[in-house]
Amino acid sequence: MRPSPFTVMLTAAVAVAALASTANSQDAHRLRFTAATDLVQVDVAVTSSEGRYVPGLGLDDFTVLEDGIAQEITHFSAEPSPASLVLLLDVSSSIRPSLGGVKSGAYRFIRGLSPDDSMLIGFFNDDLWFTKEFSNDRVALAREVQAMRPRGLTALYDAILASLQEFPAAHGRKALILFADGDDSRPAEEGSVASAADAIEAGKLSEATIYSVGFEGRRAAGRGVNRGFLRQLSANSGGLAFFPKNFEQLDSSFAQIQTELKSQYRLSYVPNNTARDGTWREIEIRVDGGETLIVRSRQGYYASEPDS
Repeated sequence: MRPSPFTVMLTAAVAVAALASTANSQDAHRLRFTAATDLVQVDVAVTSSEGRYVPGLGLDDFTVLEDGIAQEITHFSAEPSPASLVLLLDVSSSIRPSLGGVKSGAYRFIRGLSPDDSMLIGFFNDDLWFTKEFSNDRVALAREVQAMRPRGLTALYDAILASLQEFPAAHGRKALILFADGDDSRPAEEGSVASAADAIEAGKLSEATIYSVGFEGRRAAGRGVNRGFLRQLSANSGGLAFFPKNFEQLDSSFAQIQTELKSQYRLSYVPNNTARDGTWREIEIRVDGGETLIVRSRQGYYASEPDS
């Protein structure tokens, strides 16, 4: 079992700096993030207004804008490529009534892995632990899910930060698939040290696309799913948030994520703006003739400050 992520330095798909402060400070554990990058990679989902994925687009169909200025696309791929995935599962006590449905959805997702995909599974309550390494051994991954035993409270924000830390050494497309049945137990002592804002900031910084599945399941009472947080976390990365109402929809949510991961386009560009001033750079992806199409990608990145 790995140590809790409370004081860990977060390094997302780009260099990250965490600014610690004293425990007595009002800003204790608030994080400051910066990113250094020479090549920006963007995974793009293109769907019709009915939600169908649009295949067959080529390089000339895409325009990339950074802060409103067109960028030269240096790499384009329309073919499914190997993915590094982190499946982050809430195993707090509140999930116990829905455990069977959660396992079923996770099994389906694992079965749908392509041979070249690799997955790391994270389990969190008021603690956090991961499987040993990224793996494409579907039998072993399913065995880890089978061993889930719900207990404890929910340190959701810390779990997200620690999961994003796993991506820098991973290869290919990157995605975090988060399952949670409730909100963070923060500010209770057993909840996260990090805040919702910290988790959202980390998600904006990472190259990983974030998919959230918020499922209250069969709980009669207790904390509800924080829909606003999950929507914002996913939208910033170009992902989606799902809120299934039953086990059938839960299973369908995992299946839709799998479909999207195999339907994305991947674009890369070297920014025209070479300044490393720590500012937010807004990314916009346009598709020619795409007035009726929905285009989703991460919304931007932070350029690093000098010597960060």
